[in-house]
Amino acid sequence: MTTKRLRRLSQHIASLPALPTLAPEAFQEASDAVDALVRDIRALGSELLLDGASLVTLAKDLRRIGDPSASEMVAGHLAEVFMEAGRPREAAQFLKVGGLACTDQGLFPPAISMFERALAAVADDDPEFEAVAILNNLGNALTELERFEDAHATYGRAARLLDEAPMDAFQKARGEEPEMVRGTVINNAGWALMRQGKQAGRDHDLLMHAIRAFRQVLQGRLRPRTRIIATGNLAEACLLRGEIATAERLLQPLEAECVELRLERLLPEVYRRRAQLSAARGHVESAMSWTRKALQSSLIFTSPRQEIRVIEVCFDLLKELLASEGDRMTGLERSGAQVLGELLDLLESKDTYTGGDHSRRVASLSRRLAAQLDDASGHDERHLKTVELGGLLHDIGKLMIPWSLLNRLRPLQPHEIELLHHHAAAGEALLMDIGLPELARIAGEHHERPDGTGYPRGITALSLDGAVVAVADAYEAMTSPSRRYRLPLRPKSAVAEVLAASGHQFVPLAAQALEAVILRRPQAPRR
Repeated sequence: MTTKRLRRLSQHIASLPALPTLAPEAFQEASDAVDALVRDIRALGSELLLDGASLVTLAKDLRRIGDPSASEMVAGHLAEVFMEAGRPREAAQFLKVGGLACTDQGLFPPAISMFERALAAVADDDPEFEAVAILNNLGNALTELERFEDAHATYGRAARLLDEAPMDAFQKARGEEPEMVRGTVINNAGWALMRQGKQAGRDHDLLMHAIRAFRQVLQGRLRPRTRIIATGNLAEACLLRGEIATAERLLQPLEAECVELRLERLLPEVYRRRAQLSAARGHVESAMSWTRKALQSSLIFTSPRQEIRVIEVCFDLLKELLASEGDRMTGLERSGAQVLGELLDLLESKDTYTGGDHSRRVASLSRRLAAQLDDASGHDERHLKTVELGGLLHDIGKLMIPWSLLNRLRPLQPHEIELLHHHAAAGEALLMDIGLPELARIAGEHHERPDGTGYPRGITALSLDGAVVAVADAYEAMTSPSRRYRLPLRPKSAVAEVLAASGHQFVPLAAQALEAVILRRPQAPRR
């Protein structure tokens, strides 16, 4: 019965579009189907050995619809089943899919572990030349971790395997010539060089090496997909070198080519580069328009890494705008106002609960609480504005969390909880990088607790501003009608919960300020 249901669920998963495109009821139904599928696969043993190829397709389908966590769990479990059955080549297929699913989630160390195990599994028996593809994926994961030297060595290993591969046997097994695969390897090596050059402050030599790699790729025989990706990479490298006209010429035809060749999954990267081009020209409105298109398409085509790269473009632009301001906090509401509003809208498009309205309600309440605490010493408008902006941006780090995790309906696994908790540290890092340390501290502290059980660091000495935003965030969560797992509380009940947790979850002064503001009760004088 379980195997029959597994086949039925697999067929249902295969028929699904990307999860972000589903209406709430259909999304709930799809999530229930994925949950049942994962449970069934974990419950089955040797029965799973009957159809390895279909199960690999299933693991890929889970990635395609935008549930990389389920793909990782399914692929990881199946890899163990096939390895124990003495079928390492099939296990390697699952390990490769599982590694890609980890990469989708930003879990690069586990991805590297899976790719390395996959390599070991095919070391002595690789008639399908899987090692080249696995090494390519491994190099990409190492690049994401900025382990550039290891990445270059890995791409070099892949190139040597291609040199040694008999052309006819390779083409028969893979359906393409080694030279076409070599283009993908060199393109990825160029990507690593470009990332390394950008990290090193737009290092001239590294960027020129990257440009030469991309141009070498584009002179050879390529898959259409590789050609579009390499052209986009070359355009980005040119932008980093200040060659704006060249970048525009390269990017101009790519959108139409993606559509014509039915390679729409590449559109997020094309739109992201168009946003970078507009930003390089100082066209803020155009840059944000392309950014919106990039994020929307990355959700439709379930490209989690693209989601994050799109957000990086926004913060690069905001950083440049604020760099020209004497007071960056003031500049955030002046030259940075449009980008700031777009960032909040992008957050809402990724997670309607913690997006727009929630962030703005937290900002408003945070200001009122800060004003309540400032009553004894007189209002400091700059301080109130700092707390308000801190409340507005407290969840901005969630932009760096994949959509699939932010909108998960089934219970989270421990590693998923850890990844979700990373949004506080991510928000702190983003705001620190653009020169807003006061707001960065608030973002980094809004889930910390005075008893040391909070995250991301478990600190006990919280700033009062961070404590105020933590209380405002919790109160708004308790009273929000958008919560999935709990009915909204009445204001009085929510205040009572905050007061009951005062001293261990919330700083007492901030909790008392909430009571005074919401219930209109006078607060004891501050000492």
